[in-house]
Parts: sequence; structure tokens; C-alpha cells
Amino acid sequence: MGIDLDKIHRFADVVNADPWAIVFAAEMGSVDFALHCMDNKAVSAMLVAMRRFNAKSGQDLARLDTRSVLIVFAKAFQDLSARVREYDADLEQWMFDEAFRGHDPDEA
Repeated sequence: MGIDLDKIHRFADVVNADPWAIVFAAEMGSVDFALHCMDNKAVSAMLVAMRRFNAKSGQDLARLDTRSVLIVFAKAFQDLSARVREYDADLEQWMFDEAFRGHDPDEA
């Protein structure tokens, strides 16, 4: 791809971004992907999980078929989206909870 990983890592350090998300974004042709991963370092976290899996069960990784890997990753990403929706719903409920706004719901 002609990508200088050292420069990407230095740039990511300066702007507090996920260097691996920048690499993935280049491969995907999506600058937005790197921006979406900037704060949570999602790709770097995924690579940490993959390194741990490889260290613990690398032989299992070699035996997996592509379909199984894709199914598991798709499920994990669906779970992450569901987690965001649950978080948003909890936050919205908290924002409208009278007890947190200085109103006692028991006082009428």
C-alpha cells in the first residue's frame, strides 16, 4: 500500500488517534473510519484481542474457516452497536429522571 507505519504511528501519537485505524481506513478508503475510532482506539483494541487469542490459541485460529470468523466478528460488532444503543437509552433516561434534576418525585 506504500504506507509508512512509523510515520502513521508518530502522527497518531501527536493527535491522540488510533494508528491502526488510520491504516485500516486507508485500506477501506474511508477517512471516517479513522475518525470514528480516534477516541476509543477500536482497531488497536481489536489487535490486542487478536494478539491474545493468537498467543493463547493460535492453533485454533489456524483451524477456523473464514465463514466462522466472519460470523463471530459480525456478532461482536452487532453486540457493540447494541451496547451503544443501551448506553444512549440509559443516558436519556438519566437525563429525564426528576430525582437527578433536583425534584423529589415523592413530593407532590
